[in-house]
Amino acid sequence: MKKSTRVTIALVLQVVAVLFSLMTWVDPLEGGVAMVMSIGWTAIAYLVGRIPLPKFTWITSLVGIAYLVAFWAIYIAEAPTEPSQVGTYEPSSLIMTLVWIWNVVAVAFIASSVLYAVVQFTSRRALRAAGDN
Repeated sequence: MKKSTRVTIALVLQVVAVLFSLMTWVDPLEGGVAMVMSIGWTAIAYLVGRIPLPKFTWITSLVGIAYLVAFWAIYIAEAPTEPSQVGTYEPSSLIMTLVWIWNVVAVAFIASSVLYAVVQFTSRRALRAAGDN
């Protein structure tokens, strides 16, 4: 398979990863699942296209996963244990602050996913210009 074909397939896979990364904006609970799925699609795109990941992409992925683990641990520790408490449960100010910080992490993650798609697109154009059709 030609390199330009592999890069095109990787670009399509990365576009799917970008779509999942857009769902990280929701909140750390549902957005965290979308982040993990986006990282998986990016890993597959990397394996197919063999285009190096920018440092910004893998660093934001690692920071995002570490943040998710910490958030989920705090949230699970604070969540009500009895069904009767679920209706009256209000998250603490720490949880609400962490949700606001999540928005910054999500924006950085979305930007990193888009950056990798741009890198793949640029690589694809360079291959086509060089004659590897």
